[in-house]
Amino acid sequence: MWFAIYFSWTSLLEMRFEIMDEQEKTCAVKGTSYYEDNPAIDKETAGPLTIPSEVNGYKVEAIMERAFFNCKKLTSVFVPDCVMSLGSDVFDRCSSLESVHLGSGVTWFGDNCFAGCSKLATVNFPSSLENIGESCFAGTALTSVVLGDNIIELDK
Repeated sequence: MWFAIYFSWTSLLEMRFEIMDEQEKTCAVKGTSYYEDNPAIDKETAGPLTIPSEVNGYKVEAIMERAFFNCKKLTSVFVPDCVMSLGSDVFDRCSSLESVHLGSGVTWFGDNCFAGCSKLATVNFPSSLENIGESCFAGTALTSVVLGDNIIELDK
């Protein structure tokens, strides 16, 4: 089951979410399959993006695969502390994305998570990060990376 809400009164941005656990009251930013071109927000959304920590009483714990795929006008992203994982291709081909602030709860990046974000030069890596998927930062402008001691898996 999924639902859409308006979470910002200033921009009236619509973002789609999927319930993960009804009893635990958790949800995720809704992703899309490789056969669809239907990200969690309108692809023409421009500027900074803040992922909410709670939606209609549900805690946001994940951003599912391809949730913001090819949203070329996003410039920065703020991910709250309650989000634990970013699926594969979440921000793939967001070519205007310059910076990402990740909350302290993020432990996992899927494959190609930020691939093709050609302007991405700044990412804060939380000490909680344990896994970075394959080609996660391929085609970005990152020149150096400092990772915490908790890294368990770092793919090519």
